Amino acid sequence: MLLRSYVGGMVAVGGMAFIYSPVILIILRLFQGIFSGTLSAAQTLISTSTPDEHSGFALGALNSAMFSGTLTGAFVGGFAAEW
Repeated sequence: MLLRSYVGGMVAVGGMAFIYSPVILIILRLFQGIFSGTLSAAQTLISTSTPDEHSGFALGALNSAMFSGTLTGAFVGGFAAEW
């Protein structure tokens, strides 16, 4: 499921580079919302494969990594768009 969500996100975001209409963008965003639930799939994988005594730390590290990546991506993307 995690690989499916990564591939779905890749197809949706990659397709956004080739859009020619706002309607196509809306369709791709809907596709992205349906198929790219990476956080929930990753949380499920970590919660089932991590021992109980380490699950809090592992899930906290996952959430920190996901949101730090989102913040850093927006920050670096702003500089890239400016450049």
